[in-house]
Amino acid sequence: MTLGLIFGSNMVISRFSIAQFTPVVFASLRFSLASLGYIVLYVLFKNRRFPRDLNLWKKASLFGIGATAIPMIAFLTSLKYLSSGILSLLQTISPVIIILMAHFFLEDERLTWLKAVGAVISFAGTALLVVSGETGLVELGKADWRGYLYMCIAIFSIALAVIFARKYLRDVDDFEVSSIQIFVSAAVCVPLALFTDGFDLGNVRPSGYAALVYISLVGTLFVFLLNFYVLKRFGAMVNAQVSYIIPLVAMMLGIIFLGEQLTWVMFASMVLLLTGLTLLNWQPGARAAR
Repeated sequence: MTLGLIFGSNMVISRFSIAQFTPVVFASLRFSLASLGYIVLYVLFKNRRFPRDLNLWKKASLFGIGATAIPMIAFLTSLKYLSSGILSLLQTISPVIIILMAHFFLEDERLTWLKAVGAVISFAGTALLVVSGETGLVELGKADWRGYLYMCIAIFSIALAVIFARKYLRDVDDFEVSSIQIFVSAAVCVPLALFTDGFDLGNVRPSGYAALVYISLVGTLFVFLLNFYVLKRFGAMVNAQVSYIIPLVAMMLGIIFLGEQLTWVMFASMVLLLTGLTLLNWQPGARAAR
């Protein structure tokens, strides 16, 4: 529940922020502030030592680039073309991709016929959005294909990273992994921002800085720790259930604060996507076992 609320609000805050920051600069500042937060935690918690295992750094770095750096830049860029509500709906297909990939790469997370039907329904919901060209934005007509392209990059990058984490990072400390994840993301994004957009903050207002601080400390530092804990302790399928809440939160806040719209196409797509996710995560014997 908490993960879904924060991730959903992150999308709305991110779309608000890219009106003042470029996507790469916002991502680099976000990860840099979150990195400082982790350093402070390492100093305050005497039982925590800065990770020095080279093998852990290699694996966690790959996870950080695939699950954080690449998707974040892609998500932020797609928000230039799509509403936070549409983005949250498209992101709902991510757990479907993860579950399908888990069937082939993870021995303990097999695909059943019920999950296969759920996957088909979820893909139908996504196809409805793409074919209709819905943007969720009043100021735009049909969606720009670049918005969907960046979303595809983000979704498949996350899916690969999650499968990698389930295979190679199950038995490591979640705090150390999440800290490396953020350190490496900052190390990737800061040079990229310097060589592309630069760090011109002349258009940033106090509200932009406030949004940056919140999303860095709460929407990144805290939520990444919690997300990795859930992923490692309960598995990819339980982690995927967060996607039920994200679109509801993102659409509601987007309508209230950003003037975004909810169309019948978006509603129908949401029904299909959430129905598909329900089938994907439904375990008929679970209730009887209680």
